[in-house]
Amino acid sequence: MLALIQLLVEDMLRSIGLRDNLHELLEVVGWVEFMTLDKPVYKHLCWEFLSSLKVDWITPYQHRPVRIQFRFFNRFFEPNLTEFGRRLHLPHGGVWAVGHENFNVQEFWCEITYDMCTLVIDNHGFYVPYSADGSKATSICNPTLRYLHRLIVNTIFPRHESQGRARLSEVFLLWYILKDENFDTGAFISHQLLSQASSPKSPITCGGLITAITCAWGLEAQIRTITPLFLGGQLSLATCIQMEMFKM
Repeated sequence: MLALIQLLVEDMLRSIGLRDNLHELLEVVGWVEFMTLDKPVYKHLCWEFLSSLKVDWITPYQHRPVRIQFRFFNRFFEPNLTEFGRRLHLPHGGVWAVGHENFNVQEFWCEITYDMCTLVIDNHGFYVPYSADGSKATSICNPTLRYLHRLIVNTIFPRHESQGRARLSEVFLLWYILKDENFDTGAFISHQLLSQASSPKSPITCGGLITAITCAWGLEAQIRTITPLFLGGQLSLATCIQMEMFKM
């Protein structure tokens, strides 16, 4: 099953006074153009890309660049990680996965959420401020950060279910953005795409992203020969109300 994801709505953000603050954060990490890639979803592209996707994460330790392999319209492509990010207009360099000596998820979650005393039970049965299974994004104080989190779960880590839950990787990216640290967005996207490719029974949520990758390799003419399954979605006013960004 292919699922629809949602992207930002400039006019709506401007009307509720969040656009400038959000764009300031997006500019810090170079995501402004990427977050507005509203692309249709094509079943053919999704199946072909995901069935052929491979990422060689071992080569950096052999002093060779990471390479990503995939296929579109029966043509194979093998860019390195830097080219992959550059073609998607994403910054490259920095960390590739969750982890930093100064990142403490419990402390950071207390900094950005409503109630520092609210505790949830983690996987080990302990009461903690943050738990990947129990902490909700609606607890984030700042509405701009809350909206940014929802953008992340629709673009960098697209998923169909439990978008209101704040996963560790998403909280980590919020921390990196606020601390103005360098991270490789293309690497995080590659991890997510691989996860999608290895979960054939899960809804495919990266269809728009796959279309954007196809266009980044100059295949617009070939795309016009196939029919989209559906068009992109938007993080609308109704979604913001559901996120408890504000009440009507």
